[in-house]
Parts: sequence; structure tokens; C-alpha cells
Amino acid sequence: MMVQLVARPRWLALALGVLACSPSDQPPDAPEPESPYVADPACPGEGCMYGQWLACDSLPLLSEPDPRARPLGWLERDQWFEVERAIVIVREPATYVAHRSVQDDSVGWDSWLPLAAGDTLFVLDYIGEGFHNVLWRDSIQESFQFWLGQRPDTIHPSLSRLRSGSNELWASTRLPDAQLSWVHVVVPSVFTRSQFGMMPETCPTPR
Repeated sequence: MMVQLVARPRWLALALGVLACSPSDQPPDAPEPESPYVADPACPGEGCMYGQWLACDSLPLLSEPDPRARPLGWLERDQWFEVERAIVIVREPATYVAHRSVQDDSVGWDSWLPLAAGDTLFVLDYIGEGFHNVLWRDSIQESFQFWLGQRPDTIHPSLSRLRSGSNELWASTRLPDAQLSWVHVVVPSVFTRSQFGMMPETCPTPR
């Protein structure tokens, strides 16, 4: 019996090859950071400082930096509180994979990472002014957010996002009896202190 071979058009063969190797369908083979990853100390945002922060919602004070921890007290709206320390807990890092080499898009910043095709980038915690801590090739380093496109909601054309990130900012403060407590900091429920003085005297009026 004769078997007839049918030649595929070149464009179809190429398309099938791209689909078979699409990085979005493949899990990253690079070792992930420990889970959860904790940035300690941390103070994300331009000019962020410890000291007097402002609560603009009623917020629980917890025994540990964990939403399930035991409540110890409350912060009330328009209450200033003294922050001794803050940490960022990265529950899941935002994960990108390069499907071709990444050109230098550092726009003058000395923070571009020369990703090669197949490299995986784990974005950890935000530092400020567009800089993050990232894990790349077993090394944690600061990098400008070149993995985004022209707008924050777009992705660099050489990269695919495999997973969105999830992290939490926690600040420690003392109760009146000097017991240490933790508050989950979420904007706009808390205004953090800045060396540039960009803090309101009171909480904005709710709309």
C-alpha cells in the first residue's frame, strides 16, 4: 500500500512550531524564590520613611503579620501611629518568561537585565520610582521595570507574563502597653511618611 505524503505549507509549519513552544503554555524551569519571600526591612515608595503614619480607615492591629493572626486592638480613622519597622511579604512573585532576547530598554537607567530567550524573571517587591527587587538567574537585584511596555498595563513585547504577583505590606507599631502589633498597609487606608513631606494633615473626605 502506498502512503501519500502531503507537504504542509511553510507558514503552517512555522505556526505550529510557535504554538508548541509558546512560553505561556510552559511552566518556568528556573528555581523560584522561597515562598513566601519576605523583604525585611521594607518601605516601598519614593522617599518612604518610618515614623508617624496616618490611618484613614478602622484597621485591626494583629499579633503577627498575617491576616489570620490574633487581633490586639484597632486603629481608627484619622489616627496617627508610630511605625518602627515594615516588611513586604511576597505570597506569589509576578513571573515573566522571555520568548526572545530582550533589548536594552533601560531608558538611561543602569538596571536593565539582558534576558535571553527562555529566561525567567520573578518580580518581588516594589522599592520606589519604578524600581523593584527581582530574582533573575539565582540572583536578587534591583531593576527598573523594563518588563512593562509604554503603559503599566502593557507587557514588554519580548516577554510573556505567566503569573500576576501577590504581596502585602505590613507595618509594626506599639500598643499603649508597649506590646508589638502589626497592621496590614493598603492604600488609601494608610498614608505612609515621606521625606518629601507629601502627606495630608487629615484623611481625605470620602466621596
